[in-house]
Amino acid sequence: MNVWTYSGRVGAEPELRTTQSGEQVLSFRVANDIGFGAKKTTQWVENSYWGKRAAAVAPYIKKGDRITVSGELKLEEYQKRDGTPGAKLSVRVNDLDLASKAEGGGASAGGGGYGGGKPINPDDLIRPPGVGAKKSGSKPAFDDDLSDEIPF
Repeated sequence: MNVWTYSGRVGAEPELRTTQSGEQVLSFRVANDIGFGAKKTTQWVENSYWGKRAAAVAPYIKKGDRITVSGELKLEEYQKRDGTPGAKLSVRVNDLDLASKAEGGGASAGGGGYGGGKPINPDDLIRPPGVGAKKSGSKPAFDDDLSDEIPF
């Protein structure tokens, strides 16, 4: 299985194109920082997001936005203009999370991860946090005992 998840900042305004077959593709570059302090480096990653979801998310991705991308990683090797070999990372995006807007950015997308980078637990959408959760060392709730015995 080839799935890579990373986060970074969008490096330029994304480009939404339509192929000759009518499929839409959103292309954008993301700067992924590696290391810290004096040893910090930046790895640029080319991303392509295909289909209707790409067209739907395109208006909300702007230069400088912090996003988390998950998809299929590929190392593409090529020949530079000076004749030396080069390589670049590219990702075919399966999913992305719009973690935060760039400073002074436009309107919020409303949903889709714009909660200030706070991850959403899918279980919380069904059951609020703390409701129905077992506490360690506490007695089980009445509903937790599903035995067939009648208590009287």
